[in-house]
Amino acid sequence: MKLQIQTYSEKEELVDILSLARDYDYQVISKRSSRLLRDIFVRINGETKIIKKGFVFGASIPKIFWRVIGKPTNQKFALASLVHDYLYKIKYNRDRSDEIFRTLLDWSGVNGHRVALMFYAVRLGGHAFYAARANNDRWTTKFWRWTVKNAYSND
Repeated sequence: MKLQIQTYSEKEELVDILSLARDYDYQVISKRSSRLLRDIFVRINGETKIIKKGFVFGASIPKIFWRVIGKPTNQKFALASLVHDYLYKIKYNRDRSDEIFRTLLDWSGVNGHRVALMFYAVRLGGHAFYAARANNDRWTTKFWRWTVKNAYSND
């Protein structure tokens, strides 16, 4: 899989992945989320997606795990969280979205054990997120909707 990340300035230029996670690219707005301060272009296998300025994102790390993993607004997680949240929002292929998340965590210098832990957490949590968005009224869908809605309400 080929992955390129770009930002828009006077001209479209390829920007080093780590430079995208600097503080000026996003603003922390709560204990769990940040807001993008400029458009970012993501090209995956030749398909370009634009994540618009103002997009709100954040790693969905339950507070009980913050000491082990880190806070959701940790700078090293910013780019991976941004791209992953956006891909989930547009209902991009879940498996590929999670693989991209893992790749970006690794590229951003996150510890290998932490990368594995976060990857498997999004695999489990992603199932809940996608199941909650299913277009049916099964009891399992209702359960996942309730879980996703209430899982992170205690800041």
